[in-house]
Amino acid sequence: INIIKELGNISPENRKFYVGKELEFYSARLLSPIEMAQDEPLEVELNINRNSSLVKEFTIEVMLEDFYGKSVGSFISNVYQVPLKDHFTILISLPKHNLARGLYSLQFNIGMKSNDDYGHKDYDVVYNMLNFEVKYIDRLTKEPIIVWRDEWGNLQIREGEVTVV
Repeated sequence: INIIKELGNISPENRKFYVGKELEFYSARLLSPIEMAQDEPLEVELNINRNSSLVKEFTIEVMLEDFYGKSVGSFISNVYQVPLKDHFTILISLPKHNLARGLYSLQFNIGMKSNDDYGHKDYDVVYNMLNFEVKYIDRLTKEPIIVWRDEWGNLQIREGEVTVV
């Protein structure tokens, strides 16, 4: 897999279908290390063009896929106000991703997703954006994850309770 840490000039190949681009991604950057630990926050910077003054609010979605293109999960933000300027930046941090060892890619959606009256609206959706690898157990020691089988899944749940009765 070609590891991509920064993508300026997002191209038509990153868009799979037509959207209005009222709010439009124009660059993305992975702030986290390309080779990261399970306890390391997943952090990205997204730069947005505001192409329509009619859009007042948005949500941002981060979608994760594994090396095989299988959806692993997603994060959908709260509703935010669109800044009153032509270009703005969104910083996203996912501190507890619980991803197992493996290669992942990020996709992004800016639009309006909620459970109330808004329903679902896409302003821009981009795919195959930033790639990274979860390789270590913790960020301080950089102890590698030696064994993780595909059949164990993409999430390693680190906290839980067991009661033997």
